Amino acid sequence: PGDLYEAIATNSQGNFIIRVREMMPKRPMTYDEALEDVIKATEENKAKALASTAVEGWVSQIAEGSTTLQSTAEENNYTVNSLEPLTRTQSFNVRINGNTVPAARDLLTSAFDIQEVGTVIGPVVSDLDKAVYMVRLQGMGDADLELFDTLKDTTENRLLLEKQRALLEEYEANLMTQANIQEFLNEEETVSTEEATDPEGDGEGTAR
Repeated sequence: PGDLYEAIATNSQGNFIIRVREMMPKRPMTYDEALEDVIKATEENKAKALASTAVEGWVSQIAEGSTTLQSTAEENNYTVNSLEPLTRTQSFNVRINGNTVPAARDLLTSAFDIQEVGTVIGPVVSDLDKAVYMVRLQGMGDADLELFDTLKDTTENRLLLEKQRALLEEYEANLMTQANIQEFLNEEETVSTEEATDPEGDGEGTAR
């Protein structure tokens, strides 16, 4: 109790920091306790599967030119939401109408896979989100080459530093393994680490 959850919890209401107030004794759930959650999860999975099938059909019709994304949304009473260009920081917390989108990472990943402006893809689903999405690419902006070079150099330097540190640690470990360090027993006697670790071995006797 009192510990904070390591990550920030995110849902449709926003971002939250979780702190443990009380820990209940661990015990198996009863059938009645689990039943409601099982039914809810089953219904959600079934609904997502049906929605995914419908979206797949709509995307095919849009690709064939027999309908458009806007008309499909109007016929089914859905809303087409547009995202303005996002900065790298904003991409970690995408919001639509003030609400955080749990499937934001999957949506952005799918959008970057689109090669032609105006193309519609779907269904896009996420384990973090109950909704099923279609994504249309509105446009392509010019790449920020200066930012790319900065991030590239920073990443390469960090990886190089980590590699150098690992090699140094390995080198020091090998030195310690191979070294025959003399340990002083008293003013006149010394013994090597090999003899100290293997007193009954074939090594030489104590040096004086």
